[in-house]
Amino acid sequence: MVDSVQRGWFGGGVALLKCEDCGKDISSKAHSCPSCGCPVPNTNDKNKVRGMDQNPTIPALRTSTMAIISLVSGLMCIPILPIVLGHLARGEVRKSNNSIVGSGMALAGLILGYLPFAIAIISLGFILIPAQCASDGLNLPERKIDSAEGMTVADQDKELEFREDGLWYETGSVEPFSGAAVSYHEDGKMKSRTKVKDGKAYGLIEEWDKNGSLRGNLFKDKLYPNP
Repeated sequence: MVDSVQRGWFGGGVALLKCEDCGKDISSKAHSCPSCGCPVPNTNDKNKVRGMDQNPTIPALRTSTMAIISLVSGLMCIPILPIVLGHLARGEVRKSNNSIVGSGMALAGLILGYLPFAIAIISLGFILIPAQCASDGLNLPERKIDSAEGMTVADQDKELEFREDGLWYETGSVEPFSGAAVSYHEDGKMKSRTKVKDGKAYGLIEEWDKNGSLRGNLFKDKLYPNP
């Protein structure tokens, strides 16, 4: 018997076979072993010699249908579908033992599917954040410049006095003054008007020039020019 195990190939497609009877090397094209006469199996078809297959069958690769649909639906801006099929397609490729391709295509579909949602969330943030900042005024308390009309009015140069405790009092009074402290220009026109509560200036302070035009509204330490 001749062992039909390949020992090597030479020019012209000749293989060396090993004779099981005498152990000598013989050509695959010989009809029998030249040493012992043992017959050689038919090797006209090289691919039938064990271990000598020159054209092995390669399994055909298949592209995932779900990956294709995911990409196409993503390009068409169809919501949800590219995301669902993209995840399913990537799972199918992972479990196929390399017989199914299309993972990159499914990934592209996923990106296209999630992109509109990402843009919507970012756009919503740009709208809501400035609106919130504007609504709460950066958490600063609102300064209301209300009028001093209807309050008790006293001339701060003639009827009020500023004492050592840092409070305004009506002359001869032991109670801190509450009302509107006013002052006048030499011609008798209004010069200033200050809101006072429990002897302390608060809120609105108004000032006028000699022509009677309102110069501005002073809120403690900040001046609001008259529009």
